Amino acid sequence: QELLHGFGATIVNTLALHSLIWVFAAGPKRPPFISSLLSFLGVFWLAAPMGWLYGIPYEQFMSAPDAVSANLWTLAAISVIRVVWVTRVLNVLWGVETFRRGIRLFFVVMLYFDAVAIVALMTMPLPTVDLMGGLQQPPEIRIVADTALLAGIIAVFSAPIWLFGGLAVLASGGNVWTLTPAESRDGAAAAPTTSVPPAIWPALAALAFWLSWLPIMQPPQQRKTRIESLTNSGQVTRAIHELCWHQRSEYPPVWTLPPVNEDGHAPESNSLPAIARALDAEPQAPRWVVEIYGRKLVGYVTTSFMYPQRGESILNVHYAKANLEIPGPSNLNELLNCMRFIQTRVETLTEEEQAFLAEWIEEVMEIGWKHGKPEHP
Repeated sequence: QELLHGFGATIVNTLALHSLIWVFAAGPKRPPFISSLLSFLGVFWLAAPMGWLYGIPYEQFMSAPDAVSANLWTLAAISVIRVVWVTRVLNVLWGVETFRRGIRLFFVVMLYFDAVAIVALMTMPLPTVDLMGGLQQPPEIRIVADTALLAGIIAVFSAPIWLFGGLAVLASGGNVWTLTPAESRDGAAAAPTTSVPPAIWPALAALAFWLSWLPIMQPPQQRKTRIESLTNSGQVTRAIHELCWHQRSEYPPVWTLPPVNEDGHAPESNSLPAIARALDAEPQAPRWVVEIYGRKLVGYVTTSFMYPQRGESILNVHYAKANLEIPGPSNLNELLNCMRFIQTRVETLTEEEQAFLAEWIEEVMEIGWKHGKPEHP
């Protein structure tokens, strides 16, 4: 399933972008839709080997923050190259010879990819952006969250440029399809060939190189995928039980335990109360698991029920009772369970944070007695 993600993404991108170009392209040499789509797909796949760079195991020889930064820079570099690549392909198909006209097609390509970026950032689960410095997220999580926020801002604010520029190019009527898949640039028919292209040998060598790494790199990835699959399917108890049987070094060095987003208003965070209960049933849970989920629960509790003021720590903040939302009885017990887990299991809390947490619990219990007696967790 994981191996098919990239394949499916290229099919969708090729179909959408080619359809956009094919509809607005004119000229007697415009080929039928299917044949031109297959030709465009073949050219699109010529850039696929660049995706192998995503498999560089930066985390094996870098710290977690540096590995995340390296992966993000790799993603940025490949994205730029692919935009330039697709722009050049359109220049050839439309017979664009001058640099100025070639720049015009850049707006069409950016119109599509900017829309894809906005949709991806809106639908993908991402870490909560720590705007107040209170969630105390690991550095690698903050890098991902901050990068996603910056990418979203750039994509949204640049959208009008690509929208108006791209639509102006498509509607200009000067886009003429001049090259059919069976023709070369001078119009002569391409000679059929049955020999093996020379480029196949470097491709096979690269494939053999990456396959040689699978026995080493795949077991941690398989454990990671299993934990994520169990959590996403609601089998939280099994996920936590399996997670606690392994050391941190047996999972990928750069990995955000599920759920990625601990914002209490995000649907993917709904598993955190169940995770707290599952960890309560694992008294010998490794410290690294307890600490990671303890901090996730701090973010979940805060964003679910409270509105913090600015402070150095999310627990080191005074909360007035007027600022505390009053959840229903079931959510109230859920809140108390999470807070008691943080209080009793997270070892890195300072004495001041412990004091504030105890005060929170008393306030929540007091509100619960006033608005429907809560059950004791």
